[in-house]
Amino acid sequence: MQYVAFASFLGLVCCLFWNVIAVTTAWIKGEGVKIWLLAIIYFISGVPGAYVLWYRPLYNAMRTDSALKFGLFFLLYVFHILFCVFSAVAPPVVFEGKSLA
Repeated sequence: MQYVAFASFLGLVCCLFWNVIAVTTAWIKGEGVKIWLLAIIYFISGVPGAYVLWYRPLYNAMRTDSALKFGLFFLLYVFHILFCVFSAVAPPVVFEGKSLA
């Protein structure tokens, strides 16, 4: 299970880095700087946030074999997945409907 979570964490890092590259390219082509700043903030806060909020709790749960820590991991990981879906769908209520992903 920890290898799947590590692959998920690395996938998140790669996706957020690719997001920064894509938004930088769009910014160079003439898009506004606002969405570029959001991509940078998302990368800077998303990678350490994912590590602290769901990868490290899984590591601690695997190390101590604690059911409560596994429950915390699953709860936080569900919030992470829901935020990823929200970012990809990009409803028009946030940032004029521009995607965070």
